[in-house]
Amino acid sequence: MKYLQGRKEFDLVIREDKIPIPQFNQVLVRILACGICGTDIHYLKKSTNYQPLGHEISAIVVSIGENVTKVTVGEMVVVEDASPCGSCDNCKNGEFYCVSPWALSWDDEKYYLVAFDSATNQIKHYRVDKMSSIALLEQPRQGKECFQQFDLAVYSQKVFGMYGGKEEKITLKLKNSLVGVMLDKFGNHISISKCDEEHIYVKLKVAVSPPFIGWLVGFGNQVTVVEPSSLAETVRKTLTEILKAYEIS
Repeated sequence: MKYLQGRKEFDLVIREDKIPIPQFNQVLVRILACGICGTDIHYLKKSTNYQPLGHEISAIVVSIGENVTKVTVGEMVVVEDASPCGSCDNCKNGEFYCVSPWALSWDDEKYYLVAFDSATNQIKHYRVDKMSSIALLEQPRQGKECFQQFDLAVYSQKVFGMYGGKEEKITLKLKNSLVGVMLDKFGNHISISKCDEEHIYVKLKVAVSPPFIGWLVGFGNQVTVVEPSSLAETVRKTLTEILKAYEIS
């Protein structure tokens, strides 16, 4: 597949790469039309690194992962892909972030920098203990308009909101590739051991609640509950209820 990238002084390049195979929760689309917006122009004026251009697209679904249910192959879609998940390879590819800091939040024994990202015109947050190569720039701070009525408490509840429930010790079996997700979610308060060449065991303490069970289910067959058996049974019942809700009469 081919894609366009650019950087400051309108230095444009067309690159080519292999067509990816969508994973269990991913969708592959063939782009039919793509717009160039103000964010792309920002990259072309200021970015020192090459950035992908065009993120407002119309497309057709050509392939889906096994856990995808909201779209089907052949369906026409509109995509706006400027919302980072923070955990995929593209979000963690080592690129520098250039943001305007506005607030500092404390949640679950971790500090988060709340900042304005002018490249995407969004308020974002970053874990302070995971930052490296920090530099103070002479550029003016941006995003004042977005933060004039900003409520940090409300933002923290929406983004970092903690869920209640009975704390239990649990053991999960998961794909090796998900170890970073677990560390990001629970920090270093977990125990990791090898299961086989493709899987690891993760032991942790967590407040078990419906949101937590929903989070587990979202990983599909890549994560399974080993202990306690009561939690494994709860997950099975939850999946059974979900299937019943989607039964075709």
